[in-house]
Amino acid sequence: EILFGELPHARQNNSGEEKYVLLGSGTEFSESIVIYTAEMVLKDVVSCTISLEYKSFEPLAEDEALLVFSVEESDGKNLRYETVQLTTTGENWNQVELNTRLPASLPESAKMLIYVWNKDRKKVGLKKMTVNAESF
Repeated sequence: EILFGELPHARQNNSGEEKYVLLGSGTEFSESIVIYTAEMVLKDVVSCTISLEYKSFEPLAEDEALLVFSVEESDGKNLRYETVQLTTTGENWNQVELNTRLPASLPESAKMLIYVWNKDRKKVGLKKMTVNAESF
């Protein structure tokens, strides 16, 4: 879990109630959650549920910002890549969820990366990202 509002570079809204990290013109990627498969007890299937609370300070159209789930080998070879669009009119906090399942026959050197890709470098606030990964 990443509570973006607790990071050193977090901002507060005008009332001081909400803390968040702002991605903008100079920030293409958020901080990542990294899960190493070597640290998991792998059975038959890996199931991941990822949720993100975000707010854009301008409208977001398709492909401008994405929640990304990626599985990569240590040499950078991509084994799985999934995204969810972050689209909004730019007024309220939104929540998106990405649910995925994959075979647990992953290399021991593989890692799962979860992050926000701000492709068009829009002003996007990130409040909280959580990941629940389990194997059964």
